[in-house]
This record gives sequence, structure tokens and C-alpha cells, in this order.
Amino acid sequence: MEKTFVFRTVPRILFGVGSRRHLAEEAAKLGSRAFFMASRTPLERGDLDDLVSSLRASCAQVEICPGPSGEPELAYVEQARAQCRKAGCDVVIGIGGGSVLDASKAVAALVHEPSTVREIFDGQPVTQTGVPFIALPTTAGTGSEVTPNSVLSDPDRLIKQSIRGETYWPRLVINDPQLTVRVPIQVKVWSGADALVQAVESFTSLGSNHLTDASAFESFRLLVGNIEKIAQGTEEIEPHIAMADGSMLAGIALANARLGAVHGVAHPMGIRYRIPHGLCCAILLPPVMRFNEPVVREKYERLSAVVQAPVIEWIADLFRRMGIPPDFRGYRIPRSDMDILIRESLPSGSLKANPRPVSAADLTEILRAILPD
Repeated sequence: MEKTFVFRTVPRILFGVGSRRHLAEEAAKLGSRAFFMASRTPLERGDLDDLVSSLRASCAQVEICPGPSGEPELAYVEQARAQCRKAGCDVVIGIGGGSVLDASKAVAALVHEPSTVREIFDGQPVTQTGVPFIALPTTAGTGSEVTPNSVLSDPDRLIKQSIRGETYWPRLVINDPQLTVRVPIQVKVWSGADALVQAVESFTSLGSNHLTDASAFESFRLLVGNIEKIAQGTEEIEPHIAMADGSMLAGIALANARLGAVHGVAHPMGIRYRIPHGLCCAILLPPVMRFNEPVVREKYERLSAVVQAPVIEWIADLFRRMGIPPDFRGYRIPRSDMDILIRESLPSGSLKANPRPVSAADLTEILRAILPD
């Protein structure tokens, strides 16, 4: 018998090439003073001028905020929130990769909150309603456009974690795959790898159910059929459509099922050693899958049928072909830091959702395979 579960996602999604042209009319339905946070490179080179112009024609005010230069840190989000509050904005628009979407999502949710962003990050409850948020992803990777959480970093304490809740859901997603075409190849590779990891982990998570399985499985099928074309530099639109769709489906799945040990370890490892998130997840995936195989063999067989090969080794070989290394040799992570990484990983909610219970000894064995002497 199917266990009792709740399945949630965003109220509305506009998906398809050219869908970004609806931004101005949709934003005007939600507010009149827009806070527009966007990735710096497309903003500076003028790629978004048409969107800004149309917004200015439909809104009384458009406040421009360049997105974070890297992963969103608490100080950046606090500063952006102050800018949004001072301008009196009543709708927030985020256009960019996961970092921009997570930062703008937090700004929208917390703009009226009296507590500091750090206090919320440390567990203080949200007491005030935010403003509507519209998400436009420009990478096929994190799925942040369809999740009720914002992943933030505190570099002073080397903590990276999610703040989550009902207030963080976007009101509208506009997913235009055309926005992903001009993204640098390396970003596409790492983002695509992250999406693939999320599809696998949400498919096998303890929180999975038949609805998340359907989303995660279709995500896996779309991603594995197109990610290598993206890595090879194609600018054809069809693979970009499939990747954008697959990434969004993985986000829908993980928002309801959670993830697993890969993400439980990737957050502390990534912030401590400044490893790009998608790359970190890709390196961790094969050893974690080998660890989980005894308890999710039937699901791995279903994934193997898609790629027509044993799925774990197929993914490991795919990542090698995409230029992703099999271990962290290039980051010179000392073996002596394993105890720190394990201690920081064990409290993770993602680790707790892993299909096979993970002990400190288990993490030691997993890390030994990818932390060379």
C-alpha cells in the first residue's frame, strides 16, 4: 500500500521557447514595483535589455539588482533585501542560475521580515508574509525555480544550508530554454550534472512516492539523452529544451522527496574547499550509488534499462567523457579532514533521506574512494 504523502509544486509554470516574452504582463498582475535580480554577465552585456524595457512599460518602477558573483552569501542577501525594501518593491523577479534564484527567492520571502537573514538562517521562524516571486532559470541544473527553499552560505562559519518553508515557493515560473543557450559550456556541464544527480537521488530517496518517481524518472530520461550533446557545445535548441525540462522535473521531485547522501556531503565539502556544486555532486554520485545499490537495486535496474547498460558505471563513464574527474585529487583535500567532513555531513536532512542508513564509518568508506592519498 502506498504511504501517505503530500505533493506540492508552484502554482503556475510557463514553459517553452519565447515564454520569457510574457514576463511583463505576468509581473503586472502581481505588483507594480518590480525588483529585478539577474545574473551579472547577461545583465551587463545587454541580453536582458528587452525584458527590462518591457517591464518598465508595464510597471511603475523597476529596481535593478545584479545577482551574487558566486554562491549567495548571507551578507549579499541582506544587502539585496535592504535595497528591495527601500525601493518599496512589491514583486521580485529572479533571472539566472541557482545562485540568483536562491538569493532572489530569499529576498522575496524575507523582505518584510524584522529578523536578520542570519537569524532566519540560524533557525528563527519567519513571521511576516513576503511578496510574490517570479523565477526565470537560465541554467538547466538546480531546479530552484520549483522548490520551496533557498540554499545560502555563511563563509565565516563555513556553513551552507537551506532555509525552507511555504513562504519560499515562487508564485510563477517562466522557463524559457532559449535563455540557457549562451551559458558557458563549463557551467552547462556542471549544472547538467547536478540535475542528473538530483534526478537519481530523488528517485531513490526515502521520501519518494509514485508522483516523485514519475517526475524523477522522466527527468533522468531527458537528461541522459541530451547532456552529452550540451557538453559538446551544441547550440541546437532541442537539447536545451530537454535539459530545461529535465532539470525542472528533477526540482519538482526533490522538492517533495528530498535527496540523499551526495547532497548531504556536497554542501560542507563545497563550501570548505570552494568546489563548484555540480562538480562536487558529480564526483560523489558513483560511490554513493554503489553504497546504495543493495537497497535500491530494482530502481537502478529501471534506470539501467533507459541507458541500456549498468547505470552506475554508465554514469561514471558519462562523467569521464564530459571531463569530470573521478575523484577530488585536483583539490588537494587532506585525508586528515575526513573527520571534519563527516561531522559536518551527518546532521544533513539530505543524508537522513538517503535510502540506506549512513553511519560515520560508511561515510569514511565512501570518501576514501574519492580522496586520494
